Amino acid sequence: MWVNLPYAITDGIYEPLDGAIDLALPDYILWAVNLGEAYITIPGFYAALTPVGIEFTIWSSAGRYSVLNTAANIPANQDFLLEFSWSAEPEAIRNGVIGLGVNGEMTQSEVVIDARHSLAGANFWVLDTPA
Repeated sequence: MWVNLPYAITDGIYEPLDGAIDLALPDYILWAVNLGEAYITIPGFYAALTPVGIEFTIWSSAGRYSVLNTAANIPANQDFLLEFSWSAEPEAIRNGVIGLGVNGEMTQSEVVIDARHSLAGANFWVLDTPA
């Protein structure tokens, strides 16, 4: 996902969200699958700018796993690339890897991914809107 934002990201935190941890809904959703009222439901994917960094989460019956980027430094009004990746074998529960890339710098985590859930009929949100 190519992104260009009007404010800077410093240490993974988007400037308008710096110190915003007391807000009821502080995250700026980049994209999500199976979004509920404020967060994803099982099975779901979630990518957002948050007050603690850039987050990518996968939530399945095997658990909720996240990677968080707290190192990215992007000036305001500059294009940058966000990449989201995961691996799992179909019809299996197995160890996998989820990754979050910012301009090619990857943050990864080993996870247990339950690939047996179907996402048929799941909603898909991009940039805080289902449209």
